[in-house]
Amino acid sequence: MNLNSDNNPLENLIAVIESDKLAHLSLVQTMQSGQHFRSKVLDDDSIIVVNQYGLYRMKEDTSGLSIYGEHLFDYEAYFDMNRDYEQIQEILSRKDPHLEAAIIMNKGLRILQQDPFEMIMTFIISQSKQISQIKILVERLSHLYGDAAGAYKEVAYHMFPTPEQLIGVDEVIYKALKMGYRSRYLEDAVKKIVTRTVDLAAIKSMSYEKAKAELMQIKGVGEKVADCVLLFGYGRFEAFPVDVWIERIIGELYFDKKPSKKELNDFVDDYFGAYKGIAQQYLFEYARTLALGKNKPKN
Repeated sequence: MNLNSDNNPLENLIAVIESDKLAHLSLVQTMQSGQHFRSKVLDDDSIIVVNQYGLYRMKEDTSGLSIYGEHLFDYEAYFDMNRDYEQIQEILSRKDPHLEAAIIMNKGLRILQQDPFEMIMTFIISQSKQISQIKILVERLSHLYGDAAGAYKEVAYHMFPTPEQLIGVDEVIYKALKMGYRSRYLEDAVKKIVTRTVDLAAIKSMSYEKAKAELMQIKGVGEKVADCVLLFGYGRFEAFPVDVWIERIIGELYFDKKPSKKELNDFVDDYFGAYKGIAQQYLFEYARTLALGKNKPKN
């Protein structure tokens, strides 16, 4: 692989999303919102993105969002551009001043439509980890077992490995890769997906409750990880991942005391309704930005 090629595909402009279509899409806000762990900001403020389609360099300025790469991908699906985020933001903003402020602060945040298998493995890895740590572990796994995606500025990038590429990786190897207690969960996830004990394709047509139960057959996949997979891998906006950030902000903004699990779930279902998945992301970023709560929790 020539890392210094003068004809690097990441210098090849393949698409421009014009600025008038970016009113509710910010590349930086979206990529740094805890749903994607394969991006890197460069010195020129462009962002390297490795997704299920390949390796890309993207740059946002006043003219729009420029995408550079070897081949075009379905960026409208990936950035969820066919959903009316303006309408969703208007509906949620009317709920209360806190949610309105969260939306104003994160107006360009969108829910990415990513690969479900990558989401399962990534969010298993994410348990009790900071985002910077998650990125290191995900890159390590990709570099060792994923296909080469290309290179830019003397740095090589790899695709996230497929289930088949990871079938021979066991708990011992994952532990050597510093995955810790999550190692047996990762091994179990691969085995169950390869054997279709957990059917990722079938989940697309399942009800939310059944899809969640299907994912939770994997060891270490609880409600939070399952909801992350459904939201970021399947675009299921009825999923509302609850972690320490969300527990704190819901408790501080909407309750006089820490709500029980049932109280929180009942409130979320009733208050946010069909858009609770995107509401969660606005509140998640709002909490992280303002550092609500006494201690800074891990992801």
